[in-house]
Amino acid sequence: MGAWLHQISAPSLVLTGEFDGGCNPRLNQFIHEQLPVSELVILKDLKHSILKEGGRGDCRPRQTLHQRPRLSEN
Repeated sequence: MGAWLHQISAPSLVLTGEFDGGCNPRLNQFIHEQLPVSELVILKDLKHSILKEGGRGDCRPRQTLHQRPRLSEN
């Protein structure tokens, strides 16, 4: 995956839960670092099914554990 991520030119949101076992925060950090324009958001207290775990279908932004925007290739 790392070999082609840099080719993605669209701004990307890399989103994961703090306790995601399927695509963990460390892997998402790697993905974020490989994308030219991305923002990494790690949602506190959530696992992999973030929409279900968020409760009552509420998809509004939650408190984040870590948020690191990168808006350009600088």
